[in-house]
Amino acid sequence: MKIPTLINSLVFKTDFMQRVKIKIAIFITLLMAGNALAQTTNYKTYAVVLYSFTKYIEWPVESKQGDFVIAVFGNSKMASELQNSMVGRKVGTQLVRIVEAKSLSELSDAQVIFVGDLKSGSTAEVVALTKSKPVLVVTERDGLVKKGACVSFLVTDDGLLKFQLNDQALSDQRLKAASALTALAYRGS
Repeated sequence: MKIPTLINSLVFKTDFMQRVKIKIAIFITLLMAGNALAQTTNYKTYAVVLYSFTKYIEWPVESKQGDFVIAVFGNSKMASELQNSMVGRKVGTQLVRIVEAKSLSELSDAQVIFVGDLKSGSTAEVVALTKSKPVLVVTERDGLVKKGACVSFLVTDDGLLKFQLNDQALSDQRLKAASALTALAYRGS
């Protein structure tokens, strides 16, 4: 049954103003339910893919000392998922440490910066902050590779999680992506 037909069938026995109020209430409820479904991002999958990137990116020697820091800027759910799933994990010989950054100043020691959807408007600032530093800037929002991010996640119309690569940004950050990673990148519009 289509939504307008469903709404009309629920409100057919009331006066005009009450029908309008009921239709609006039902519409808002359905809209909120739809938004709730759309917002159920599986950050466990994002975390696995993000960690996989570390295996297919080559960092310069100066980045291979101390902890391997993954900073999350603007997404506490992603930070929480990474903190839970990265316990005891390593990149090469470095122990992975997750930082939930509240400001740009907390991003300085990271090898990977995940820019969450809430901070996607700050992507250009993050890119400027990390310019010429060996930092993989990964964004949650589609298309931000055009603003200088190294990687942008995107969810296709059929619900598949994919990523875009910015080869020039990787080069500018002195990072090298393995051909296997490059081959998996989404090159569509």
